[in-house]
Amino acid sequence: EVIHEWTKLYRQRLFNKDYNQVESVIEYLKKKPSGKRAQMSIWNQQIDLYGNIGPCLQVIWLQIMNGKLEMHVHMRASDCYGKLLMNMNEFIALQDFIAKRLNIQCGSYIQFTDSLHFNSGDKSVVDKLVNEI
Repeated sequence: EVIHEWTKLYRQRLFNKDYNQVESVIEYLKKKPSGKRAQMSIWNQQIDLYGNIGPCLQVIWLQIMNGKLEMHVHMRASDCYGKLLMNMNEFIALQDFIAKRLNIQCGSYIQFTDSLHFNSGDKSVVDKLVNEI
């Protein structure tokens, strides 16, 4: 298990003991399987606009379609070399967790990323990988 500051932030904001967004969405979809309001939001304008960590994850939207749990993830940015695949695995695991709680299968996973980039410190490694293609 890899833990970084963003993972801790995502977990805290999704599973907050005062208001657990994951549990809330699960209960909503149990009561209203055709509902279109099942979303979890990470961004906190008062903290994140100028904070040390600006979470890349913005919104997770879920809907039951054809009896399966579809999940859309909206990222404001993603490090395609260092974190993209790790984040996708974390989010797919979350989709699986929620689907199991709803007693249904996972459907499509769709991720939107506004800025896909790599960090300048990884440039030599990324250049080497590109040259090997």
